[in-house]
Amino acid sequence: NELQQVEEKLSAKESAVILLWGIPGIGKSTLGSKAFDRHSGKRSMFWYTFREWDTEGSFTSAFVGFLGSLGKGETSDALKRGHVTADLFVPKVNDLSDSEVVLFLDDVQKAGSQLGLLLSVLVDAVKASNSAKLLLMSRSIPPFFSKTSPGNFVTELTGLDREALKQLVAGAKTPEALRAVDESHGHPLLLKLMLSGGAGQSKGDIIEFIEREVYLTATPAERSVLELLSKFRHPVPADAMGSSEYEVVARLRQRALITEQEGGTSTHDLLKEFFSSRVSSEKRAELHRRAASYCEKHPQVEWKLDQAKHLAESDFLCWTQQHIATKPTTSAHDDARTLQLKQDLLEELLGYRLFARDLRNDQRLAPWNSAQRDQCPQRVFCLLRNHRLMARMYTRPVLTNR
Repeated sequence: NELQQVEEKLSAKESAVILLWGIPGIGKSTLGSKAFDRHSGKRSMFWYTFREWDTEGSFTSAFVGFLGSLGKGETSDALKRGHVTADLFVPKVNDLSDSEVVLFLDDVQKAGSQLGLLLSVLVDAVKASNSAKLLLMSRSIPPFFSKTSPGNFVTELTGLDREALKQLVAGAKTPEALRAVDESHGHPLLLKLMLSGGAGQSKGDIIEFIEREVYLTATPAERSVLELLSKFRHPVPADAMGSSEYEVVARLRQRALITEQEGGTSTHDLLKEFFSSRVSSEKRAELHRRAASYCEKHPQVEWKLDQAKHLAESDFLCWTQQHIATKPTTSAHDDARTLQLKQDLLEELLGYRLFARDLRNDQRLAPWNSAQRDQCPQRVFCLLRNHRLMARMYTRPVLTNR
């Protein structure tokens, strides 16, 4: 769908500036490359990948060289006369007009503030040319780009669905390929690494990639928000993030590390998995308690059931730490029993959640009056609470069986 949208804009007669943005490795450059290949040989195209050390001179030299190959020299002549960047708008418009040029700029987030004016002038020149196209690929929305400006189009890449991922594996139906599809969380880079190096090795590669490109570049406040969001299974409103400042959330949103959906704010499944694995058991228990405290404020059954899940997870993590502290030589049998308990507990919680949804929506309950139906979610929640308490009793070291 994203490629089709890009194709429609590139094939239109009028000029357009298109921004593809999303988290690292989500497929921005791949999508841009496919668009480039489809138009190769049909029109004049220019591809430039920014690097951290790029200057106005390095980009301008490559761009002017491209225009020269098309017989366009007004921008080059203006530079020779000593014109500064702000004075190059008209020469660039004249060079780009009636040429059906398509410009591809990759890794725009690396351009830096010193190239902001140059790129802003280029964007305006492309739109004023009435025929040229510009495709920007970036991990965040550039400061010089306005989503509401006429002629600007934005596409945020958030991951591929399962059917699209299956198409990427080129028809492979082996268990390894299908497992890679399921574990990639819609992330094409992770899928590629899994298929090329095996699941274990690829997990290490993608974790190192996220750690370098996301974790190490995030501030402590940004990490705290991502850690908390990793515990919510569904999008949550902004107030779920507690006292986090708006600027922190806005920065994460601009870097595509969190997304705003109909139900609130969330983060990519791959980032949830990463940040959840990077915190200690004590921290995870604290995050689950904070999530449970937020869920408690909502009367709907879904929130109550999520609250029970977070409380169960918190209790389990606290007990695990106490158990390790008091019995450092835990046997392999006890470890397996502990893991099985957690799996049974969460599966039963999920079963109760589905059961509660069925009760609420089942038309066979129509003869009940409204008061009886309103009591139904509370009864289900009581079952969950009792189950959590029974699970805590079961995990006491003195008990040997259920």
